[in-house]
Amino acid sequence: MQPDIGIPLTAAGWTFNHLGVAVADIHKARTFYTQAFGVVPLTDVYRDEIQQGSGAFIGPTQEFADRRAKAFVLELIEPATPESHLHRLLKSGGGAYHICYAVPEINEAVACLTAHGALKVRGPDPAIAYFNKPVAWSYTPARHLIELVQL
Repeated sequence: MQPDIGIPLTAAGWTFNHLGVAVADIHKARTFYTQAFGVVPLTDVYRDEIQQGSGAFIGPTQEFADRRAKAFVLELIEPATPESHLHRLLKSGGGAYHICYAVPEINEAVACLTAHGALKVRGPDPAIAYFNKPVAWSYTPARHLIELVQL
């Protein structure tokens, strides 16, 4: 099925899910954000071998068991191994590096981004953070990394 690229993504059922932040030490970063900004841990720390990192979600108090953001959410991500692609990000300063959208159908969402000129990087792959629901990654023409998760 050809994606309809003429409608806004939010009209296609896409919703903001989280902003991904590369950190050298997830526990130190989580402590900083909770103390400085008053956010709370929304999940325990998890490890995802496919994504080459350990992560945890934080944000304002909200129901997040279904992984659907009701308010602003950060995903703190630490490299799991010395070979992780996250080390390159940290060497250049780290920080915010991807935005994630929850989408109703991941293959259609990937096709839509591709039709708009984005480059598919990876996926769909199962993601531990989302109870093995599929995620996919794309770079926009402006070189912004977009994660899609089918929720």
